Amino acid sequence: MISSSIMVVREAGFTITEMVVTLVIITIFMTLFFQLFLTGLSQQTVVTSQAAANDIALSNLSKITSRGLLPGSTACTTGAGSVNNLLPNPDGNPSAPGSIIVTNDSSEPSSKYWGTAVSGLQAEPLTNTPLPTDTIQELRVQYPFGCSSSLPVKIISTVIYDSESVGHATLVK
Repeated sequence: MISSSIMVVREAGFTITEMVVTLVIITIFMTLFFQLFLTGLSQQTVVTSQAAANDIALSNLSKITSRGLLPGSTACTTGAGSVNNLLPNPDGNPSAPGSIIVTNDSSEPSSKYWGTAVSGLQAEPLTNTPLPTDTIQELRVQYPFGCSSSLPVKIISTVIYDSESVGHATLVK
């Protein structure tokens, strides 16, 4: 009798189903990694801009170290229409924004610009920073304790860029 043996020979390798599943999983992981990378890059840009604006605001704030450095145009005013006296009415205006010491905001009078003879103060350069060239640097003064020359004044430094702003304040005598 002749016996025939049928041998099933299986070739080494992967089936098409295994390959498709592997490619789908790799594609999902690559997509997630790419999204994570883009999010991290975006966050880095935001944090770098905030840090640069913070440094500029602090540097500008350090330029006014005493009340004697304030220009005469920022003198304390009284009454409900006061822009810088924070005392309650009738002596002041609790929601007063403060008088501008210096700014580079084109909507303000040019006598308030950085580098004018009135202020004598120079704005911080924006070179080597991620901030746009239209960034506004501004110093304001408020009189939170009234107009007495013996009381401290509040100096506020603000940097406005894109739709963000960074501000710092200090009291000086």
